[in-house]
Amino acid sequence: MDREETLEFARSLMKEVWEPFDSSAVARFYHQDVVGHHRRPDEMQELGYADVVNRIDWDKQTNTNGVFDYRDIIAEEGRYAIQYSYRADFAPQDEDGMQDQHTAAAGGRSTWR
Repeated sequence: MDREETLEFARSLMKEVWEPFDSSAVARFYHQDVVGHHRRPDEMQELGYADVVNRIDWDKQTNTNGVFDYRDIIAEEGRYAIQYSYRADFAPQDEDGMQDQHTAAAGGRSTWR
């Protein structure tokens, strides 16, 4: 994919998969053999396809009023990086409810299949 196709891919990924937390759309964007990485303070967590689907399903069940604030999308031929912040209300577990705030940076390498 050239730069413009890669940029459109990244935007569509967020719009079709992550913003609505639609795990049924994952197959259009992720290869079954995908390997992702999630940084934690003391470790690097490796994620596979099923982990992505499970995360999206969990987010859909537990987050309400989600807002993605895109700070930057960088695209080159065949790869992209998206920097964003995300915040949402955590789905109430009791009458008082709970709130959670997420901030993340995401990116990846895309290949045309």
